[in-house]
Amino acid sequence: MLVITRRQNESVVIGEGIEVSIVRVDKDSVRLGITAPPSIPVHRREVYEQICKENLFAAVTCGMAQRLAGRLRRLQAGARPPGRFDAPVPASIQAPCDDTVAPGERVVEPGK
Repeated sequence: MLVITRRQNESVVIGEGIEVSIVRVDKDSVRLGITAPPSIPVHRREVYEQICKENLFAAVTCGMAQRLAGRLRRLQAGARPPGRFDAPVPASIQAPCDDTVAPGERVVEPGK
């Protein structure tokens, strides 16, 4: 870690196009001004950590959804699920899914 001493209204340049300026110094905090190209994200550490956590969750969730979709496609194609299933796959599972509603069936939309 490089440690640099700066006073109010002084700055540090990082690479090309990134400048960190000391805007104000208070008793227990320092206000920084950061100039960076739009292509470079700038976040407070706690915000950055939350973004990373949410990205990881989204990647795991997406992976789980993709695996589930693959399993459902294999079931619809007539493949038997792995594991201890000895019975053939029912025709209702093998048939392609659609959004039609049988006569007399009630559809409840979420949030209504």
